[in-house]
Amino acid sequence: MSLKWRTVFVVAVLFCIVSLNAHAMTSANFNLIFDSANSGGTDTSTSTNFGLRDTVGEGGTGEISSTNFAVYSGYRAGDSVTTSAPGGSGGGGSGSSGVGGGGLPVVLSSIVVTSITKTSAIISWTTDHAANSFVKYGFTTSYASGTVSDSSMLTIHSLTITGLTPGTLYHFIVTSTDSSGVSATSADATFTTTAPPDTTPPVISNIRVTSITEHTGVIAWDTNENASTLVSYGTTISYGSGGSAPGLTITHTFPLTGLTDGTLYHFFVTSADSLGNTATSTDRTFSTSPDITPPANVSSFTAAPGDTKVTLNWISPTDSDFAGTRLIRKTSGFPSDPLVGTVVYIGKGTSKIDTGLTNGIMYFYGAYAFDAKRPPTLAQPRLTLILFARQFPLSKDQNQNHWHANSLPRRQNSLARP
Repeated sequence: MSLKWRTVFVVAVLFCIVSLNAHAMTSANFNLIFDSANSGGTDTSTSTNFGLRDTVGEGGTGEISSTNFAVYSGYRAGDSVTTSAPGGSGGGGSGSSGVGGGGLPVVLSSIVVTSITKTSAIISWTTDHAANSFVKYGFTTSYASGTVSDSSMLTIHSLTITGLTPGTLYHFIVTSTDSSGVSATSADATFTTTAPPDTTPPVISNIRVTSITEHTGVIAWDTNENASTLVSYGTTISYGSGGSAPGLTITHTFPLTGLTDGTLYHFFVTSADSLGNTATSTDRTFSTSPDITPPANVSSFTAAPGDTKVTLNWISPTDSDFAGTRLIRKTSGFPSDPLVGTVVYIGKGTSKIDTGLTNGIMYFYGAYAFDAKRPPTLAQPRLTLILFARQFPLSKDQNQNHWHANSLPRRQNSLARP
């Protein structure tokens, strides 16, 4: 009999609880626990990622209407719920909350990093009620570099981190604990310190001179960053000549023209990066090639005989280093060397009358053009030998009482001499 009475009593109590308390559950992945002795509470939820607990003795209301935070009211000491969202990076993170020890949960928000320099940064955030401030930071999520803190109970928090490495990515988390011992910790967030100003000049390397000729050359070098191209050069360390190439590059070339053959030149190179950091090489030297190229041949070389004389005419070459023509006369055959035979003429002219000849003798002439570097008076002249010659024995015309040349075919020979 008594057993029936207890069973009916329990059923009546349960019916009373259900009828007095409404519970709305719109999520498939949260936990709702309500105490049967609390007859005045109402619990509603539209969140998909929170947990809600209540126990005996409270008449409060707990409501959650967000997918990433919790709001609590009137819960028993000792029960707790925490929820957080993924943290931000590059200067901020999301908030989080915690509850325990009988106090309200601590809600973190507005986590930002400001005033980032090469070696410092300021981390700021807010809490929904007064709590202290604590930051851990480091190169990784182990946050091994250090901590900063402030025990003051505040709702607006700001801590300065110093002694950082320039141009470096840092991870950090913030924690706030209220006077009841309730704390909340943010998710991981990151920031990067600024890089130091570039005061390092380019590194110049591999300086070289290529494509050297008698009058030209190319100066080249490399740099480890994009930089300008500037060359100074001359026949002494006073230099005196120079030039530059447009643009910034790591591979530099600068052509030189109008140089003097067989000459030693001094030079140095300069490169500056986009910030004006400048590097200059030491003095370097190179020599142009010696002049081994003779001028072109004389042309239209002719000889006209007369009475004890021969009139010679020619056209000089147009080479810039042409210095003159040397005429050689022989009677034993064509000249084969500008230093062997009788010198008839040396100069830049284009005609010569060879006098004091003997009528009836055959004469051979050769014309040699030479440049300014190696005149034919040297033992080993660098000349081009153009050998034109005309043979003409002279005889006396008894009827006309004057000398004339026999008509003989013109002979021509040319020889290039090193």
